[in-house]
Amino acid sequence: MGILTRWLSKTPPAVAQVVVPLPPPAMVWRADATLPIPDWEGVGAALPADADDRTRHAFWACAAREWLRELGAQLGSAYTIEASDHFLMLSALPARTAGVTLGVCERMRQILMVPKTAM
Repeated sequence: MGILTRWLSKTPPAVAQVVVPLPPPAMVWRADATLPIPDWEGVGAALPADADDRTRHAFWACAAREWLRELGAQLGSAYTIEASDHFLMLSALPARTAGVTLGVCERMRQILMVPKTAM
């Protein structure tokens, strides 16, 4: 059985929600775009310079979710935001397919993040 078949035949893992302890940052949008595209430098200006890694991660995860929320509103009600531990996805895929896709993303991340000494 091929590796892709094994991955896709598994029941997708429960889709975790990204827990963000911050209010959504003030989004700054590019004026030259027809869809909501953030000006990431403008958004990042609200992040305190002394923020620790956890705060930075929470800030950018929240900003990414806000971007996908705005983009999804423009694209239509068929689009939803799905999340796993390390990924956000805006998609019109059925929930199961989106879960499988995020599961593959998580597995690929795990494979890619393995230290070379463990190989």
